[in-house]
Amino acid sequence: MSWSCIVSRSATCLASACKRESTIAIQRIVTSSCRQSHYRPRYITLEEREPAEQERLVREEMEDNAGPEVVQFPNPYAGRAGTISWLSDHRGVVKTLDRIVTVDLDKIFSNRIGRPRPPTFMLATDGQLDMLEEAVLDRAMDLLTRPPIYLQREDIPVEDMYIRSDPEMAGFAAAKVLVTNVDNDLKDHDRQMYVRQENGDLEHADYATRDRLLLTYFRNPNRRVVPEPVFDPVIMQNVLDAGRHKEMLDRIFWQFPGDTAEYINLVEQVYEDVFCRGCYEVLDSTCHFGNLVYYLCREGRWHGIYDYFKSKNRVCQAADLFRLAMTLSKNKRESQLLADYLVTFEDIPQVEKEQMDKQLVTEAERLMSPDEPRQEDGSGAVDVA
Repeated sequence: MSWSCIVSRSATCLASACKRESTIAIQRIVTSSCRQSHYRPRYITLEEREPAEQERLVREEMEDNAGPEVVQFPNPYAGRAGTISWLSDHRGVVKTLDRIVTVDLDKIFSNRIGRPRPPTFMLATDGQLDMLEEAVLDRAMDLLTRPPIYLQREDIPVEDMYIRSDPEMAGFAAAKVLVTNVDNDLKDHDRQMYVRQENGDLEHADYATRDRLLLTYFRNPNRRVVPEPVFDPVIMQNVLDAGRHKEMLDRIFWQFPGDTAEYINLVEQVYEDVFCRGCYEVLDSTCHFGNLVYYLCREGRWHGIYDYFKSKNRVCQAADLFRLAMTLSKNKRESQLLADYLVTFEDIPQVEKEQMDKQLVTEAERLMSPDEPRQEDGSGAVDVA
């Protein structure tokens, strides 16, 4: 290497070093001046950048935050489970059932669960007394909230349960592998649950597996994995013979989901026992009385409870019962029209409503008389208005 090359390279390195030192010195001077003048550097926001630059930054941010790809399979339980009967949830039917149920505070608060507390006494003004009475009435209305009436579950076809086959997963475990979503924001019938078979097949979980997983991950303190022996037919009949229909319905509601065949069959057995015995007072002023009325009107066996209302001189409830029976005895289109009419019934003045109730009760008694011919459905021809 010649001396000229060595001198040239040394000069280049020296110039670079001097330039670097000068840059550092300038930065120190600027930083010092910024600190003395309380200057803060201004950052360019995303909105101030060019559109192409904005798209590039957003795309890079999404790529950095993107997690693993989640595969979503169609839920075969959508529309087959957890579906409330549309007519029982209709506003007109709900309002009618609310008018039929009476509010007896002594009966509602007679069977309180837990250790009874001694009564308390206090001096209160009229305004405070009204507020306390309103609070007690609100509490009573909460206790009278009817359980929802669900449609029975529909069986899932086998071809809809199968998802795919993964031979490489065969023999992965000696038992089935269950996978479920544990998010708290999902409803039970919307929750995805899968089963990995021993041979590698991936399938949707059946109803029994879903109920067991729900009991495992979302424990209900009133629902047991193994049902209580009180649901045995012999023991259940002894409970009904003792007049404990409300307690039996509470047990059924706590133990079984509302759209299962077990729940529907056991509830209907209790309703049939009440109908055969004619002991409607055991469920009156309870949260189950409205569903009992709905069941009897739907099945066309409402005459016994109609006589019960007449014996109690509850003309308004008897008239509402007859309107509801006429609504549920029609086809779907006519039932929809009559249910829509029941919504507007509350806007009628009280005096006119009482007169209409008396006329309707008179017409109902005429149709129920043995000399009056009836239609095949037993409803007769009557204007519910």
